[in-house]
Amino acid sequence: MTTTNEWLQKMADLYGVSLSDLLKKYSIEQLEDEYDAKVGEAAYKHYQEAGEPLKTIEQVMEELLKPNNAQ
Repeated sequence: MTTTNEWLQKMADLYGVSLSDLLKKYSIEQLEDEYDAKVGEAAYKHYQEAGEPLKTIEQVMEELLKPNNAQ
């Protein structure tokens, strides 16, 4: 499990700045939002490259709510 300090250092590395400069520029909340956005972008790119068909939120919810034996 990654500690907060390790995560912050990884974020500093990602931006190519020192940890001190990173903390001067961003709040933890901003960093979490940026991290979520970057992970989402990477996941979406991977999804597109895999050629998976798109599903609506309704289709996803229907799949999630199916009983285990109906899948």
